[in-house]
Amino acid sequence: MSSAPFQACILFLVDGARPDVLDDLMKRGELPNISRYIVEPGSFCRATTVFPSTTGPAYLPFLTGTYPGPSNLPGIRWFDRKAFSRYGIWGWKSYRSYIGPGSYCINNDLTLPFPTIFERFERPANIFSAINRGVGFVGNSTKAIRSAYWLYAHWTDRWQPVDRAAGRLLISAIRRRSDFVFVVFPGVDEFSHLRHPFADEVLESYRELHRTVGNTAAELSAQGRAEETLLVLVSDHGLTETRNHFDPGDLLDSLGLRTLHFPKVFRPDADAAFMVSGNGMGHVYIRAKRGWEERMCFEDIRKLKPDPVTEFLCRSEIDLVAGRAHDGGVWVVGQNGEARIFERGGRYTYEILSGDPLGYGPLPPELDAEQAHALTFETDYPDGLVQLAQIFEAPRAGDLILSA
Repeated sequence: MSSAPFQACILFLVDGARPDVLDDLMKRGELPNISRYIVEPGSFCRATTVFPSTTGPAYLPFLTGTYPGPSNLPGIRWFDRKAFSRYGIWGWKSYRSYIGPGSYCINNDLTLPFPTIFERFERPANIFSAINRGVGFVGNSTKAIRSAYWLYAHWTDRWQPVDRAAGRLLISAIRRRSDFVFVVFPGVDEFSHLRHPFADEVLESYRELHRTVGNTAAELSAQGRAEETLLVLVSDHGLTETRNHFDPGDLLDSLGLRTLHFPKVFRPDADAAFMVSGNGMGHVYIRAKRGWEERMCFEDIRKLKPDPVTEFLCRSEIDLVAGRAHDGGVWVVGQNGEARIFERGGRYTYEILSGDPLGYGPLPPELDAEQAHALTFETDYPDGLVQLAQIFEAPRAGDLILSA
């Protein structure tokens, strides 16, 4: 790294942080360390996440430079048709949940043809991220204790000790002269789920982060490394208050499809599966007439009686239903219409069939990824063309994908 302007980097991942809350707290003068050491010498801007925008898969752009689809990590829960067809419910890779012990499988589940960012540094360190391929034993000091912290916080609703531990471990990594540190702070996300994104506990988690940034800057200054260390603060996704809950797995059961879904996973004769990711999306898998090996395309699913797509869209909690088309495109159906997305050689097309399900209005006939991002950034579905196309690249993606 000798040719780079910086010799080290610390990447603060504030899980679930919202740019508006962060900006408001800074303007009120409550986060002076973040303003002084990160924003003023650098910048502050909004960015888009990936789909699904859930903890874990949404870390991938920072750690691997890839989207969840090409990495074959389409959600925090997934189902594998081929593995289930061969090994049933006892197959190690028949289905997965990264909530709990399954999180230790995430590195082996990744499909990557190139190194992670950890593998590009000499002395990397990871703090509380389950995705940590290439860190090594010394740098991955939280591998053994992460589950203990998470269990304690989950059962007590006290995430402050986890954020404080992340700060202490960060100082230890700096003292070991780590040249890249990826450190996760879960408090904002967890308290936002427990309360709402503007709750007192959430705002205090931002203030705890402010104190950690100050301690980090002081330690780097004491070592004479402040000028050569790049500090970056990012979030993996935003977060809104959750008011309604609906389990699509139960709906599939009511349609006569014996559905494997959490916690009902001991269903060896399942003819459907539902794998939820966070509060906002889920994958639906349906067994074809010739068995699980055959994937169901969107057009075939719509011929089923009753039609699952229609049933899902009858629910107010479901915003969009997407699926693979026979010709390789992606169908998108919502309350406001129907469209198809095509990706050919890095060029994207949005073909409206009725209404405008994504609300984009007129777009050029073809767009590259940068144009697609720029022209949809201020909409309700920023970067939707690229993100809906990439997620279906995953062999483990569902036949249908639901978005809340």
